[in-house]
Amino acid sequence: MKQLLIFTGSFLLLCLVINCIVLPSLPSARAEAPQTGVPYAAEEKASVVQNEQKFRLGIYDGMVSAFRSGEDKPFYTSKTKVSDLPEADRAALAEGISVDTRKELNRMMEDFCS
Repeated sequence: MKQLLIFTGSFLLLCLVINCIVLPSLPSARAEAPQTGVPYAAEEKASVVQNEQKFRLGIYDGMVSAFRSGEDKPFYTSKTKVSDLPEADRAALAEGISVDTRKELNRMMEDFCS
């Protein structure tokens, strides 16, 4: 029993070392952003590189969607139907809600989609 506990502890420690030291140093391919879900934090870093790109919250195919400034197609579409929202929210989204940072965009998406 004691040997099993020592083996398990050693294995877990080895996994922790690999996860914290070896894996972050390996090159990784950037994952594509999904069509639904919360936008990736990695894209937030990309927006900083692109001189703090602005965003707009609006409607696309009847769903709450996020657009990059100046683009007509969303880079993110939620699962929230605009028709399920209160009239004031529908009107604001139809007009478009501009935000300056990805953090603000994520907060607004959470507000509309929760």
